[in-house]
This record gives sequence, structure tokens and C-alpha cells, in this order.
Amino acid sequence: MPEINEIEDLPRSEFISKYLAFNRPVKIKNLGGTDRLVDWTIENLVAKNGHQKVNVEHYPDGQRSSAFTYREMTLAEYVDLVTGSEDAQKHFFLAERPLEQMFPVHSNEYQLPDFVDANSSRRTVGFFGVNTFSTCHYHKLQTQAVITQVIGKKRLVMFQPKDMRHLELHPWYSARPNHSTIPFDQDEMEQLTAQYPRLARTNPEVVELSEGESLFIPAHWMHTAEGIGSSLSITTFWGENSNRAYRRGYYRDVASACTKSGMVFAASMGHRLGLDKLMVATAVRLGVIKKNESDAVLEYLAEFGTRRPNELKT
Repeated sequence: MPEINEIEDLPRSEFISKYLAFNRPVKIKNLGGTDRLVDWTIENLVAKNGHQKVNVEHYPDGQRSSAFTYREMTLAEYVDLVTGSEDAQKHFFLAERPLEQMFPVHSNEYQLPDFVDANSSRRTVGFFGVNTFSTCHYHKLQTQAVITQVIGKKRLVMFQPKDMRHLELHPWYSARPNHSTIPFDQDEMEQLTAQYPRLARTNPEVVELSEGESLFIPAHWMHTAEGIGSSLSITTFWGENSNRAYRRGYYRDVASACTKSGMVFAASMGHRLGLDKLMVATAVRLGVIKKNESDAVLEYLAEFGTRRPNELKT
């Protein structure tokens, strides 16, 4: 596996010819615009945005590879919760929420990197918490991403697209088809390999990001992301084709998208008709969701109801 390059800046011409064209990640230091974020401390963010209500991921069993629901609270309440309890850090994570919703006072200070296609569809989200963990997953076809570390450090373990077949993904028809079922946040790689022998066939690459450093994550590169201590990352997703599409992932993405559209419609109608329990019981029988996740799914439906299709599109 080629090493992940580390460079000082990334002009768009170089990005296209060296990285997008070959579907290859790259670590960037001193990305243009990051100097505008030096005042983004936890204290400043809470002082000016603390009243803002946010939807926080809640993992009932404390395992980030499991199903989650959402809890609405203010930003200040969330920060108090995760800074005051190590146990809460495993159960709550403010993840992948639109930057303008998390920090409306500061969001316009973030500058889109020059190599991002300004004419493409794109969204910018934040990941904010203490000792956070994003389970192993990939971004789907035409979804390129760049993550910038603003506060603290983040450790990412990257897997090539061809390793996808060894990473025990959720079924293609499930709600999280691009996520691995392997609980990477629970054990070290050696212990996990004993339980999941096919992990030994992969070639992971570790990338560590400090404040002001960024990483381009191409579509279909599976990865985990571990925030070390207090951590804030900003990720921009945008749609742009790579010349080296991963066909296994492509067919999986297409099948999943078609199935998910039908699932979202059925879930929305089922909620309106009061058939949540019957629908979830049927999904368990069909193997779409696991039996031990049914209560979490019901709680999710009760909380979001007909807003569920919008949540699935974020």
C-alpha cells in the first residue's frame, strides 16, 4: 500500500492530477483559511453559541458501532455532560451536524478549501466532543470529503477500498450499509483480529491530525476516527467523480439507495398510521435490523416521526 502523502498545501490542479484521479488520500498542513479558526476554543464557542439547541447522538449501550437515537439539548448542556462524565463520553456524541446549526455565530468563519469544487453539491458539518469515536465506515460514490482538525487531536485508521470485503459491513439493505459491524472502539486490533480473522487481510494506515491539519478522504476509503481528549473537527463533503470508481462499492451503493428510498417511505407511512411496532417487528424478521436494536429504532421513530426521511438524507 502506498503511504499517505503529507504536503503543505493543495492547489486544485495538483489535487485532481495526483489524488482525485487515483482515489488516494492526502494529509495537508497549513490548509488555507485555517488561521481564521484560531479563536475557536471550547470556551468561546460555548460563550457565544451555548444556547443553541443541537441533536446529539445517543448510544444506549455505549458502543459506537450500535444503533443510536438522538437527544435534543443545548450546546452548553452537551459540553457540561461530556466534560463532566467519562461514562457520558461513550454514550453521547455531537456528530455530523450542520456547522451553521452548531455554531451559528462562528460558522461563516470557516473557509472552503480551494481544491473543493465550488460548483458541486456540498455540505459542511462538525464533530464535537470528548474522547469521541466514529465507527468504521466509508463515504459513498462521488462523495469526497476533507476533514480539518480545529481543536485537539484526531486519530484515523484508513483502509483501502479493496479491504471493504473484509470489514464485516452491515447488509446492503440495512439502514447503515456503509458501516462496519466490527466494534473498533472496544478492543485493540490484535484482539479484534482473533475475533474477526479476515481483518488480517487488510492493510490499515494510521493518520494523526493536530490542530490546523487536514485530510482528504476519497470515496470508498473505509476509516475510523478517534478524537483524543476534547476534539472539534470540521468536515466538508462534496460530489465529484473519481477516475477510479470502486465497482464493488458502486453496486452496493446503488442497491442500498434504492432500498433505502423504499424503507424511508414505508417508515414514514407506518408512523403516520401508527404501525411502528408492526413495521419494526417485520424488519427484525426480515433481518433488516437486529432484534436488540428494535427498541432504539422505535424510540427514534417516536421522536422524529415524519421527519425521519430528512434525517436519513443528512
